[in-house]
Order: sequence, then structure tokens, then C-alpha cells
Amino acid sequence: MKNKPDNHMIIKAIDVLDQDKSIVKGEKKGKEVEKQIESKYGSYVASFGGSIINTGILGTVMIFEANDEKKRILKLLIKIYQALRGNYPNIDEINPYRSLKQFDPEQRKLARNGLVSAGVALKLAMRVYKMVDNENKAIND
Repeated sequence: MKNKPDNHMIIKAIDVLDQDKSIVKGEKKGKEVEKQIESKYGSYVASFGGSIINTGILGTVMIFEANDEKKRILKLLIKIYQALRGNYPNIDEINPYRSLKQFDPEQRKLARNGLVSAGVALKLAMRVYKMVDNENKAIND
């Protein structure tokens, strides 16, 4: 898996977001429903890569598992990764830290690179949705 996501990975990230009800909310606009994401979730995705650089994959996953809102992002990243991973190691969505901890260093490196790629794809996919601040005011009009 490359560090740079391809179009297929971005499309998968959009599909994962379309199915998600934990961070994607709908607001009725006339006959249509406008899907929205609070900006804090974009910030969590953006911080994922930097956290991996600073604390490593195990530390980052531990931090994201400990926070209920960040855990939502971690689950989305794992769904994107799992859908496109090919022969890469399987990460348990329920308990990713324990899963990654059992990997040998080479498997952990592959998983790290795959999750970073999934993070970039997810950040790009979030641009399809209207971003709102935490008080549901539009910020990307």
C-alpha cells in the first residue's frame, strides 16, 4: 500500500463516510438532505499522521482508542484500510491496539503506512461534505 492514496481509496473513503452515522449528520434543505461533518472530526484526521510521527502507531492508536470521538475516526480509518489492504495484516476493529501490538515490526510498518494512506483518503473524502463548526454553522461555503 502506498502512502499516497489512489482514486480507488478515496472513493472507498467516501463510501465509508456515506454509510457512517456517527460523524456524518444530515440536515434537511427543502427536499434534499445535506450531509454535514463537524470540523473537529477533520482536525482529528489531520492530527492522526502527526501523532504517528511523534508517538508511533501504537501510541497513536492508544490515544485514539481512549477518546470516544477520536475512536470514531479510528474505526473509519480501519474500515478504509481493511477494504483495500490486500495481503496486509488484519487489524481488529474492536481492539486495534492489541491487534497491532501482536504484529511483528514489518507487519506493524505496513499497517502504519496503510492507516496513514487511509487518513489522507479520509481527509480528502471529507471535502465532499459540508463542514460545520461545533455549533453547526457552515465554515466551507
